[in-house]
Amino acid sequence: MSMISYAQNFEDVMLWRALGHIDNGFYIDVGANDPIVDSVSLAFYKKGWRGVHVEPVSSLAYSISKSRPDESLEQAAVGTNEGKIIFYEVEGTGLSTAEEEIAARHRESGFKVFEREVECITLDSIFEKYHKNEIHWLKIDVEGREKDVLESWHVSGARPWIIVVESTVPLSGEENFQAWEADLCDKGYSFVYFDGLNRFYLHENHADLQRHFSAPPNVFDNFVLSESNWMCAHIVQRKKQLEESEEHASRLDNEIKDLRASLERLELEHSRSESRAARAEAAEEALSQQLEDVFLSRSWRITSPMRWSGHQLSLIRQLGVRSRLNALARKLAIGLIQYSNRHARLRHWLVSLAQHLGLKDRLKVVYHRCLNNDLRGNINATPKVPLEVAHLGPHARQVYQDMKQVIERQEGRQ
Repeated sequence: MSMISYAQNFEDVMLWRALGHIDNGFYIDVGANDPIVDSVSLAFYKKGWRGVHVEPVSSLAYSISKSRPDESLEQAAVGTNEGKIIFYEVEGTGLSTAEEEIAARHRESGFKVFEREVECITLDSIFEKYHKNEIHWLKIDVEGREKDVLESWHVSGARPWIIVVESTVPLSGEENFQAWEADLCDKGYSFVYFDGLNRFYLHENHADLQRHFSAPPNVFDNFVLSESNWMCAHIVQRKKQLEESEEHASRLDNEIKDLRASLERLELEHSRSESRAARAEAAEEALSQQLEDVFLSRSWRITSPMRWSGHQLSLIRQLGVRSRLNALARKLAIGLIQYSNRHARLRHWLVSLAQHLGLKDRLKVVYHRCLNNDLRGNINATPKVPLEVAHLGPHARQVYQDMKQVIERQEGRQ
């Protein structure tokens, strides 16, 4: 069965000629670009091979992940400077590069060039992550960055069988391999083929494959060009990608609208909360000031006896004269006992007087009864509010309690 060549310069034909006898092989494509257009790996993928794609351009990385979900993807540039680097994306081409000088030339030639910050990893780290597999071929197409990529390969013992490196200055036939070829030779590689764009290197452990690089692609390789098939597939793929991109953009727009609406609601709620808090604080301060003004007023002090009298009359109507007299007698007795406990002479005089009058035993009974009632908190069943306020009506008493709570909260905050 003939193979379909998708690569730009028949790189896949040359690699398949040497490696086609291997089932389910493995590759690493550094600078993978598009998963279909000019792809070196697509012919191998359709033959059951799987591998790793290294591509820093986000749109291309997205296309790879959609087209090859069962393969590994590293969305990063490769070089010696690990971390974030400036990458120059040349719109609508495969010319994107990390070399500022090359990007400047593209810009002068009329290309649209955008600066992006991308992640940069080393070739060593890629080999360390994927060296569990035998690497049958490695392709490096990084638009003038080849030397930096190969210099990031220091310690790894990985040795791909065949390495294909783009070896001309971008958009020209001028060769530039002299700067990095020696590093490959030191690792056991020998140059075996040049196709006008790329140089092919073969590791010494697989020198028997050198015979496959004696001639360029030809009729005996049994391959066909992909133009007609690719055009239909590419249009369908691009249309699908466009629809997916539009759908994704629509979802993002809806999410952004929802987030903005949520943010506006939160800001409005926050503003209302702050307004309510300010009003509540102002009301508290006003009530506190009103309460202070009331208690400091002359009328409050002058009417104090009247309020006390009114309160007592109210209690008499509610509880009866005898109950109030008993309550007042208990209060008086408790007050007298408490006062005498603090003054030894008075206590001694009262005991002597009671003994003289024959009332000592009666006094003891009264003392213990008042003491027990005081401990149980049952001496006075009336509400624990000032006497001058307790006689007020329910609404007025509630206002007093509210103002008192406001003052207590302010004192607590202080």
